[in-house]
Amino acid sequence: MTEIKLVGRVGKIIYRNPANDFAVIVLDLSEPTSNPETGILQNSVKVQGIFPTLAEGLDLEVTGEYGVTKYGRQFKAETITQIMPADLAGIERYLASGLVDGIGPTLAKAIVEMFGEETLDVLDNAPERLKEVHGIGEVKSALIAASWQEQQHVQEIVGMLSCIEISLNTAQKILKKYGAAGAVEIVRTNPYQLAYDIEGIGFKKADALARKMGLAYDDPNRLQAAVLFALTEAAEKEGHVYLPKGGLIERVLELTGLEAEMETGQKHLVESAIVALQKEDHQGKRAVQVTADRVDEVEVIYLRWLWRAEKGVVDHLVRLLTESTWTVNLPAYDTEADTELGELNDDQREAISTALSEPVSILTGGPGTGKSFTMKALIGALEESETTYVLCAPTGRAAKRLAESTGRGAKTIHRTIGYVPGEADEDDGFDEYPDDREKREIDTAEFVIVDEASMVDISLANRLLKAIPNGAHLLLVGDVDQLPPVGAGNFLRDAIDSGVIPVTRLTQIYRQAAGSNIIVNAHAVNQGRTPTAVNGDYFVLKAENGEEAAAQVVDLVVKRLPAYGLKPSEVQVLSPMHRGPAGVKALNEALQAALNPANLFKPEMWLGGRLFRVGDRVMQIKNDYDRGVFNGDVGQIVDINLAGKELIVDVEGKGIVYPFQEVDNLVLAYASTVHKAQGSEYPCVVMIMLTEQYVMLQRNLLYTGITRAKRLFVMLSTEKAVQLAVRNNKVAKRYTGLAVKLAGEIEMEPA
Repeated sequence: MTEIKLVGRVGKIIYRNPANDFAVIVLDLSEPTSNPETGILQNSVKVQGIFPTLAEGLDLEVTGEYGVTKYGRQFKAETITQIMPADLAGIERYLASGLVDGIGPTLAKAIVEMFGEETLDVLDNAPERLKEVHGIGEVKSALIAASWQEQQHVQEIVGMLSCIEISLNTAQKILKKYGAAGAVEIVRTNPYQLAYDIEGIGFKKADALARKMGLAYDDPNRLQAAVLFALTEAAEKEGHVYLPKGGLIERVLELTGLEAEMETGQKHLVESAIVALQKEDHQGKRAVQVTADRVDEVEVIYLRWLWRAEKGVVDHLVRLLTESTWTVNLPAYDTEADTELGELNDDQREAISTALSEPVSILTGGPGTGKSFTMKALIGALEESETTYVLCAPTGRAAKRLAESTGRGAKTIHRTIGYVPGEADEDDGFDEYPDDREKREIDTAEFVIVDEASMVDISLANRLLKAIPNGAHLLLVGDVDQLPPVGAGNFLRDAIDSGVIPVTRLTQIYRQAAGSNIIVNAHAVNQGRTPTAVNGDYFVLKAENGEEAAAQVVDLVVKRLPAYGLKPSEVQVLSPMHRGPAGVKALNEALQAALNPANLFKPEMWLGGRLFRVGDRVMQIKNDYDRGVFNGDVGQIVDINLAGKELIVDVEGKGIVYPFQEVDNLVLAYASTVHKAQGSEYPCVVMIMLTEQYVMLQRNLLYTGITRAKRLFVMLSTEKAVQLAVRNNKVAKRYTGLAVKLAGEIEMEPA
């Protein structure tokens, strides 16, 4: 459809979301216009779109097309441009609109009467003259001038960024980061800098802006940004620590379309971009961004901070493996252990003996094999020998489970190492901690036990290992058959594959655990066998498609499971995918409406395209070092302060404050992906697994989902979908260098 242009004045604001600037308005047209669909002459039109500046009486030019929206048939604006008034009445109306702080209708009239046709020139170039107006003093004059300048800068930036559909909040972030003049300069000369510095603007949006600004396809800034984007996407979405150089070049060529737009043979341009990123830029404004290395004789490229993190892990493991000098004799603790599981078996004795005699060791095994009992027995041995120790896990939920299973205090890894929000650096904590840091318990620990180690990514592993003192022993405990970490790397798997760290695998299922069909079926799946529902803690309900599964989920969580004594808060819904009718997004919206419906006493707000309401269960999906909340942390919204424009979430008893414009990494958590549920255990899990989600149907995903359930597991699926998952034992390869490098370093150590 041909793009249509409309010019008019805002007559009425029907709806507006202040968080993302979406609005529906009545635009009174400057000239009657024929509706192209109906042929009827119209004087006004309902328009929807993103309005960075909006008030009744403003003159606007909008372009777009007519279409059907959820508000009915309306004009959908693609671009919105404010038209500055040309007559005195329009200037007065604009100033009185409330857009300029400190000016109301009365003062607007007085300003226009004082300066007449020079009003806009005075505001632009001589705002100090505002003091000539009765009622405007030094303070108010400064307030009006600052607000006016901000409005003009925002308008200019938003106008330049209109092609990438950003919100006013994002424009304000840009202004805050660079200042008005700097923002305009960066947008005109190197829009790709926005992708590095501004949350919410990635390479693709920056690239769209660059195309509008006329930057060449082979502009060095464009290619360097594409290299960083490809490496970052590989780390965040695929878990790769590096990419082979050849594969990286192919990704960049596809991403930028260089081969399609230019003559073939453009690989050298990407190679030049990679070389440039290995150096500081010529003005010293940007540090080294990538590092070249070799893994298994293949040339590879790392993001610099991931290379340093991996190097740190290797260096610290070598330090721990070669500098420990103490051992503890295992007492006759197996017959004295006061647990319902009884005595230690041979594998458990070996695990404890190895942990006490070897500086670094690994204990792995599936559910019900006694990992927790083994840790408890080991702790008894440590306490009997008066050995100082610390217990930690990657997430708050995992640390809580560790504390409950051992009867001892446990913390998250971040709290164990004394991480202070705001101290993150570009080397991911590679540099030494400050000398004045408060002494930590781990500083004097002789033994460190890390549970759920399969969740630990390379970055967190580096931070943890760096904090462990020389001579201390380290035991990594985890189920290596679960999904790999959400973040980059595969620390536990790589540590095992290196061949230089002793590993004990527990395989015997305890009698008590064998009575749980959840445990039995989890092991069956891990061994490639189809699970069966034979008793009261594992159920399979048939669901042929996403719509059917979603309807059953709501019925289960709201009605059927509570009838069996399970509160909705004890039920976690898991799905393999984010999108689709049975994806996490749709499920969260349905469960929010059913479990926490709107009412007059619950403040709510649309933020970042999502509706948040007091009482909602929410999850942090990216590490936020400034606030001290991390990927996978779950909390509940306890307040939405509309006046202060902030949202408050209770996370493990701590109130975390999020300004409205900074909730990008907060999502509803009634439903979650299986990946995000790692390290957590729930009284009840309802898991969806459908043939239409085939791209995600893998054995380790099903296995991980089943093992999240403590008392009850309910599967919504079909036999075909389950069999597809069980048979698919192909684990996606992650590009990591830890195993190879660690093995090489230890081999080079003198005998």
